Amino acid sequence: MAENPTQPTITTCCSDTPGDGCGLDFPGKTEAGICQKCKLLDSLDSTSPKYQEALAYPQCLTCGVAWKRLPHTDECGSCHQKALAASGLVNHSLDTAIQARSNAFSIRTNRPTQSNSLANKPPTPTIPLNTAALDQFRNVGHNDADCIKVFVEMRIGKTLSIDLGKTSRPYPPNTPMSEVIDDILQIWNVTWTKSNTFPLTSEKASLRFHGNQNIIPTTEYLPILDFYQMHKSAPNHEAYFTKMPKQAASTKGKVLALEIYMSNEDAKGPDATSKSTGTSTTLKRRKEKENDDAGASKRPRVSGSLQSAFVRTLPGPEPTQSTKIKIVRAKFNVDPDICDASAEWPSTFTNDTEEALISNDIFKSGAMKHCYKLSIGDKNYIAKRFFEIGKGRDEVTLKENAHNLTFDAIRCVTAAWFLDKFQESAAQHSVQVAQNFEITDVLLVEEVIEDGDAPSPASGVTREIFEAEPEASRRIVWMLEPLRNANVTHYSGTNQHPAGSGQLAHTLYSFVHFAYEESNGTVVFADVQGSPGRLSTNAMGMIIFDLMTHTDEGDSGVGDFGEKGIARWRKQHDCNAFCKALELGAGESDDEEDGE
Repeated sequence: MAENPTQPTITTCCSDTPGDGCGLDFPGKTEAGICQKCKLLDSLDSTSPKYQEALAYPQCLTCGVAWKRLPHTDECGSCHQKALAASGLVNHSLDTAIQARSNAFSIRTNRPTQSNSLANKPPTPTIPLNTAALDQFRNVGHNDADCIKVFVEMRIGKTLSIDLGKTSRPYPPNTPMSEVIDDILQIWNVTWTKSNTFPLTSEKASLRFHGNQNIIPTTEYLPILDFYQMHKSAPNHEAYFTKMPKQAASTKGKVLALEIYMSNEDAKGPDATSKSTGTSTTLKRRKEKENDDAGASKRPRVSGSLQSAFVRTLPGPEPTQSTKIKIVRAKFNVDPDICDASAEWPSTFTNDTEEALISNDIFKSGAMKHCYKLSIGDKNYIAKRFFEIGKGRDEVTLKENAHNLTFDAIRCVTAAWFLDKFQESAAQHSVQVAQNFEITDVLLVEEVIEDGDAPSPASGVTREIFEAEPEASRRIVWMLEPLRNANVTHYSGTNQHPAGSGQLAHTLYSFVHFAYEESNGTVVFADVQGSPGRLSTNAMGMIIFDLMTHTDEGDSGVGDFGEKGIARWRKQHDCNAFCKALELGAGESDDEEDGE
């Protein structure tokens, strides 16, 4: 007799209707049915701004309530107090404060009437009452009182920089910490570049609290308000907020006293006397090892190994400034043995179309692609299309766009296949390569234009141009990636393959070498870049995207230099410890060095 399937408990977010609810389990949920956040979302129009706002509300993972601002990360006040009581850590300061306030109120209500000299004075507004200030508050949603004040110093090596001095600036609560670092470095570079060849860059910088105090891992990817709250609510929060410079300590409101750290080598930039290819020499590696050994005796203090599980949903396209479209997805076919990847479109679009919302205005632009925000249901994406492939700006035809986007998507699918093989090989060789990165997920979709409809403004194509195209090439294709942080770190260029520093850079460097050997010398990945985001493991890490390839046939898409591109990589590649531990063959640069 077949066993009865497990019935959902009262703590599970679900209902009698299949598909309702998020399906999560909330241990403190006391009523059957869907959770409070799902109830709120069900009551709103999924295309309305209020729905998008509610979707971003943080939720208590104990009872399921969702508020615009939870007093504690992933926990409401009531559940937080219950947890404290269960652990014997009940804080009676609130009861004491309430009693003190009651006593003070009683005294005020019973004292003799006094005249108030301020009663007839009008209140002072917190923002200027002019059109520009009111428009800014309406569009941005905050004023200076909401901002978090940041006091920053630059630490280069073991010493705080006197030349750059101290910088203080207020930032809106939703500003990503990566943008805060970029903004501060841009200010300092005005002074720095007067006496140094290379500017300070965020790729080599790390964030710390005043006094060389390490931050909670992965919080550097959060918005500044979440960064502040994570450290303010940490068990050892005194380490972050007790020792502050006098100016920061005397400032009212939310204040952060931070340091941006760089090693002496990273601050100075590439050595002007080294090879332009970025390869390292034996002498350079020996000096780096000596510097590392010298610095090992004095490392920054570690405050803990806490990791944020908070997931913030980045806002998708604004409905009032977007266009509803219909799309159909392509299917990727991958041979599991040889990774022969291809994209296949449905033979008919009748039953495969989906509704999507795409912004009318450009969100970001690279050297060759425009990016637009796009949403499918409650999932937000970046939609990309080519505007430059070497023939001139905005000279890309619909056929060329579809052709090259398909190649780009296949590159990502191929890279993911090679990465699986690379990680399997690392496990077999017991090599501890970096695990905090992934190849981005990609979708290839076509914007469906039905009779009488016009292409979306984002497509850059008018109805007349679309109808004038030959029927075989009359296709508007987009490549989609999950919406994430726009801050980008570059690990290599199209024809530049520097060794880099750190576990992640060295892992990516050896991954490119592994893929070259695994493909029998026919594929080299180039232009390796990534941005911080949430991995499939739910941990924060680096998402690799927009990869290029050099292939033996030279036909893998834009930027493929064929055999010449592969030869340049072989000339520049200098095997690191991971390459050697994985028993990968030596490159030409290694051979040259061995003969020195």
